[in-house]
Amino acid sequence: MLLFAPFASLDYETSRLIFSILIFAFIIANTALANYVFFKEKRSIYSFLFIFIVIMLLPGTNSIVNFVQTNFILCFFFLLVMLKINKPSSGFYLALSFLIKPISAFLILFFIINKKWKSVIATILTTLGLFLLTIFFWGGQNIIDYIKSPPTNRLPHFLYVQDINASLIAILNRNLHSLSQNYINLLYYSLALILIILTIIISKKLRSVNFFFSLFPFVLCMLMIYPSSLDHYMIFLFPFLIYFLLLENSEKYFWIIIIPFFSFLRTEAFFSYLLLWTFMLYLGLFKSENKKILEAFNLKTL
Repeated sequence: MLLFAPFASLDYETSRLIFSILIFAFIIANTALANYVFFKEKRSIYSFLFIFIVIMLLPGTNSIVNFVQTNFILCFFFLLVMLKINKPSSGFYLALSFLIKPISAFLILFFIINKKWKSVIATILTTLGLFLLTIFFWGGQNIIDYIKSPPTNRLPHFLYVQDINASLIAILNRNLHSLSQNYINLLYYSLALILIILTIIISKKLRSVNFFFSLFPFVLCMLMIYPSSLDHYMIFLFPFLIYFLLLENSEKYFWIIIIPFFSFLRTEAFFSYLLLWTFMLYLGLFKSENKKILEAFNLKTL
């Protein structure tokens, strides 16, 4: 509300134009920040252009621009979380991302299982501060109404069926027409719980590569289980792709899955997430003891 309130005083076309310019500015900001995060001392105009091309090639980028979405603002805070991942300030940036979209709230679980309590406390305190700021501008009743009647209770069912929704619940709704909604919901919660448990296990096993690497399974799990994960949320994958594209000795089987991965991004983003998550599962459960393979996925510049 605080973000969009100033646009209410403008006509639709003007506000859309300004926000479109803001989106492009954040594309550039994401490119510059990713360049700083991944290249360190090797930064150059060429590394900047490399990241920019990766971002622009993702189908989700075009959707974000067309739909005038806030995902690049959200992704900017996510990159700040990655940049400060070993510091308490990562919790501050994670809480700021909640202000844009609640999907990133799932990532606090990553800090909890890794016992990064200072980051967790920073997230909680910043979130409370944002609540107080909201109360200051809009009054306490706004918060009370939100808690009593969250938007998810008022959203029509078709939002969890439409093609643009790339979440697990949407996949189940679109393909299990013969089952009642109660059974579909039960199946969704069961599969989501299994995904979360396995994600925690593989993240812990992959921590020996580096902290960044152990975060990726959580990002993929988040994209799959969040009920309103629309297909343009795929831009969360661009740090993941840059990471792998920079590897000097990446294993051959990773490149084998890249082709169907990009194919699914064009048709059904959920299966791209699942494919990459399954790859991380394979590494965590079956290759986490193989130091040679894990070293191949350790990006030295991080």
